[in-house]
Amino acid sequence: MTFSIKSLGCPKNLVDSEKIAAQLSQAGLVFTDTADDAQVMILNTCGFIKPAIEESITEIKKLILWKRKRPNRKLLICGCLVNRLKDKLVKHFPEVDDWLKIKEEGSIANLITDSPSPSDETRLISTPRHYAYLKIAEGCSNRCSYCTIPQIRGPLQSRALGSIVNEATQLTELGIKELILVGQDTAGYGTDLNGGKPLLAHLVDKLSCIDGIKWLRILYAHPAHIDDRLIDTIGSNPKVCKYLDIPIQHISDRILKLMRRRYNRKTIEKLVEKLKRIPDMKLRTTVIIGFPTEKPQEFNELLEFIGEGHFDHIGYFPYYREIGTEAAKLQPLPDCRIDERLRQFADLQIKNTREKNRSRIGQKIIVIIDGYNRKRYFGRSQSEAPEIDGKIFVSGQNLRIGKFYTALIKGFKKYDLFALPLQEARW
Repeated sequence: MTFSIKSLGCPKNLVDSEKIAAQLSQAGLVFTDTADDAQVMILNTCGFIKPAIEESITEIKKLILWKRKRPNRKLLICGCLVNRLKDKLVKHFPEVDDWLKIKEEGSIANLITDSPSPSDETRLISTPRHYAYLKIAEGCSNRCSYCTIPQIRGPLQSRALGSIVNEATQLTELGIKELILVGQDTAGYGTDLNGGKPLLAHLVDKLSCIDGIKWLRILYAHPAHIDDRLIDTIGSNPKVCKYLDIPIQHISDRILKLMRRRYNRKTIEKLVEKLKRIPDMKLRTTVIIGFPTEKPQEFNELLEFIGEGHFDHIGYFPYYREIGTEAAKLQPLPDCRIDERLRQFADLQIKNTREKNRSRIGQKIIVIIDGYNRKRYFGRSQSEAPEIDGKIFVSGQNLRIGKFYTALIKGFKKYDLFALPLQEARW
């Protein structure tokens, strides 16, 4: 029996999909990346915000058309959207064979084959063979006023340190060189196990002892949980990428309080100052544009702060009103006002990116080659995370995917850099 799986949303969802794929493979099913060849089709949905819900619904409708042409094949839907809206989905899409909430995904093999599902947590890696995401926790206890994650995924549940290290070791045995730590709040890892004190720095130290790992990268670090020990670890441990993703969401004290972010502008300024003391440190952040009641002067405060150049990569999103959150009770801004602020922020981001990239011309950096496209190799340095940041296109011949090279940055175009390879980097 053949199966195919499509994963929507964030890398955390991708890890879940990889575990499902491994579970089915161990149960005797054969993976295919072509829907026409699949006897079982699985969609792992996202349901975090309105656009994610719309994308998931669109994919469900496409797969229902697929099933109508193939009535003897199975269609299973799982993931965040099912956790959030299962009762409504079941009524609207009766053609779907099974709907599985997140905690039920471990029984997918049993549903399909009537045999017990494998109990281990192996994964069928879908990323390039040299990097993988490593989920260190599930859920979130921050309860930000706009966020649906606690409703969908529940409170923070940190994985046991030994379990994470064992999985990381298995991944390196497959040839993985870069591990990207993910969770709803990676910096909060261990607070539920250690009396409220984070254990991320300790975990990173343990992971860095694994021989095969060359780079450790941290995504989704809530600023309120980044402590001095983590900052010291990033600065002193040569395997930890000099890169940190810290979603600040805003900088106005009043808006941050309404968001329930549990820090203020002064906290962010001190945190950024500490992190930027680390040589070659690069920061990524995300912000929400048009939060309910956001005043013009508060938006301008955000523009001015971002314009100071603290961040090297910036994601920005309009506020989406999500039913069931505290922020949904607040008076929203008109869509036209949010759209205008988005345009202003986009202009600022492009200007920032241009200045950051121009300053890197002439630098020698270590690049890992991720792939080959349009007669060029492309990869990343420590300063870029895969899929969310820009690429580094490397001119040259006979480079090897998954290998590290010293390269010279020669130019840029919008978000991407262009470089010449100098030599293979030796570790």
